Amino acid sequence: MSAKTIKDLASIPVNIWDDYTDGDITYMYVEEYEVITDKEKEAILKRVALALNKEFERVVFTFDKNKVHMDVKNLSHKTWENLYSKLKKFELKYKHTPIEIYSES
Repeated sequence: MSAKTIKDLASIPVNIWDDYTDGDITYMYVEEYEVITDKEKEAILKRVALALNKEFERVVFTFDKNKVHMDVKNLSHKTWENLYSKLKKFELKYKHTPIEIYSES
């Protein structure tokens, strides 16, 4: 059975691209699902960024509407490791569906 709404998904996968050099800009995005609109993707990414901004003030998140992803600046690989472990503890959700953060290049 395919998902008809976000609530039908087991989780919402968000990828933070990990193939970058310290000092470069990387990005995060919501995996493609027809049931998740661009507006919802923006809301999901902003929710993740808001949670992270409380812990990592130097990391800058900027939403790019043209590409429907969020640019991430000032993220060293060491900071990424700390950020990733914090994200797992936050247990973020959107519309009662867990947001699953992973890293893949």
